[in-house]
Amino acid sequence: MLPPRPPPRPLDAHGLPAASRLERRAALAVAAVATAWFTLAAAWEMFGPLLAGHYASSASVGIIAENMLRWKILGPVWEYTAARPTPDMYYCHHPWGIFWTTAAFLEIFGRHDVICRLPAVLLSAATPPRASPARSPNRGPPYWKSTVLRRKAPGDAA
Repeated sequence: MLPPRPPPRPLDAHGLPAASRLERRAALAVAAVATAWFTLAAAWEMFGPLLAGHYASSASVGIIAENMLRWKILGPVWEYTAARPTPDMYYCHHPWGIFWTTAAFLEIFGRHDVICRLPAVLLSAATPPRASPARSPNRGPPYWKSTVLRRKAPGDAA
């Protein structure tokens, strides 16, 4: 014989099982440890030398930021130029947000090697707390049971 089923847990405002105080505190502790560990890993070589080859990507981000500020352009150009760069020189292989962020940091803090890596480290450190999705409210029946999303076929239950 099977043991009796435990009573259902109380629901929160979103219609999901409510987390106990211990579960909430444990989740916050795990998020804090993950954030600290991820920040340490991201910042590990922040003050190290800027290398060559593919390892020089942070130096390229710095060059792009300097070009944006010097020429007052929004597009990233990863080579120094003697004249204003044209749009055909824009580097379009990666999203431009990190270039804009680095340009803002360069404008605020000045030209330092650490500025090439600082925005990426700070944006990475902000990731773990935002990694868990927000709880969404219940949306009612699944789509295949919704009379709004599909018409009932003859013979469907009411």
